[in-house]
Amino acid sequence: MSVSSPYRLNVNEQAEKLAQFMVRADDMHDLGRDLDVSKRTRIVFAGMGSSHFASYETWESFSRIGLPAWWLPASELIDVGAGLLTPGTLLCLTSQSGESAEVTQVLKEFDLSGIDVLGITNNTQSNLAKHSNYLVDLKAGPEATVSTKTYLNTLASMKLVFSDVSNSYESSRISLLRTVDAIEKYIAKIDSQIDTAESIFPYKKNYVCVGRGVAGASAQTAGLILKEAAKMSIEGTTSASFRHGPIEISGPDLSVTFFDHGTEPHNALNIKLASELESSGSSVTWIGDKGIGSKLPSPDRNGTDPRICDTLSFQTLSFSLAARTGVQAGSFAYASKVTDTL
Repeated sequence: MSVSSPYRLNVNEQAEKLAQFMVRADDMHDLGRDLDVSKRTRIVFAGMGSSHFASYETWESFSRIGLPAWWLPASELIDVGAGLLTPGTLLCLTSQSGESAEVTQVLKEFDLSGIDVLGITNNTQSNLAKHSNYLVDLKAGPEATVSTKTYLNTLASMKLVFSDVSNSYESSRISLLRTVDAIEKYIAKIDSQIDTAESIFPYKKNYVCVGRGVAGASAQTAGLILKEAAKMSIEGTTSASFRHGPIEISGPDLSVTFFDHGTEPHNALNIKLASELESSGSSVTWIGDKGIGSKLPSPDRNGTDPRICDTLSFQTLSFSLAARTGVQAGSFAYASKVTDTL
């Protein structure tokens, strides 16, 4: 593995770019107050790929307290936007490039004159930035291929901008600052972490990542990134969805990686499923502190942001698996950094 590969260099820069983003934490909090989310008739979160998965936790937290929030891919918003994008709506569009085809189509197709657009992007000259009433500049710097720095900064922006809704700004800020320190220490030793992941992760025919709740969003992001970065067919889904049919691939040919944040009842349900899988002969690996099977490397999770820790874990795994497939991790053969075609 080349330490100078563009993807590896971007991974190495993540702690630095997250630290730089955190300098603007108070500004993000102030922006959230200006949005006045509690008075919105509707809040719609949309994006594509990892940009979209980054907003899942915020949507879930809004739904829990009864706010009128929707979470759907921008591709589906194109189909149903006429009914959802009504006056008074806050539309949160997330696109690292700001030029994703689906996001651009939403901005082009619908009358947004009575709608406030919150754009979260790494490109302040982009189509999304120019059409935003409120703008979050991720300031992650150039990114070569697979989303790394931009994804972490998007997760952080979601926590900070919307923290006022749950009165969690100070705890979120402290957690994110601890996370900067944790991932900086982790990245400093990432070569040994990659070796550890390689020694733990089994050789199987079929691979699945699963999780519940917010950790389920990490599992789905992992499935996307591992296919993209390591060129391996790895499904990312929720633990509950896996039970509805896909569990039929259980057995000696299956490896399942659990993403788990230790919360109940999710942890107990994951352990139950993992035990059943092990009984079937499947291999189980675990990303989190309280689980069964072999534990994959992760930054220190004590007081840190679990989704960012999840990300470093599946990035580590991507390097190990790329070595197995004989590719340079994060290189693109068919995709492009900006998906500008519907």
